[in-house]
Amino acid sequence: MATGKDRPKFNKKGVWVFKGFQGRHFQLHKKTWESHILRDKNRYYLRNQFDKIADTLKDPDCILQSPQEHYVGIYVKKYNDLFIMNTALARAYLYVLVNLNTNIIRTVYSNPRLKGWKRKWQKS
Repeated sequence: MATGKDRPKFNKKGVWVFKGFQGRHFQLHKKTWESHILRDKNRYYLRNQFDKIADTLKDPDCILQSPQEHYVGIYVKKYNDLFIMNTALARAYLYVLVNLNTNIIRTVYSNPRLKGWKRKWQKS
């Protein structure tokens, strides 16, 4: 399903489906987007930067392995123009956590540092 530049386009079932890295079809549920990701005031800035989430899933810099859950992959991409709190530009890594068994997006967040977790894949 196509995405808008800034917001996911959910189907009638409340699911956004996106073909991303290596042809994998990712899913984001509307409930996760609204009640989990955007509800956190520290991540509300992502509301207007959904294109960066889609870009991270399509063309990550690396894919990390979750240290706690072996079935969770973390798609990571560095941005020099990530808007934090809708006011400041920041250089940060965008992390998109995906359940690799179901391809469902669990959460999204940013961090100024790249975590030292095991790398499953690295862009050359």
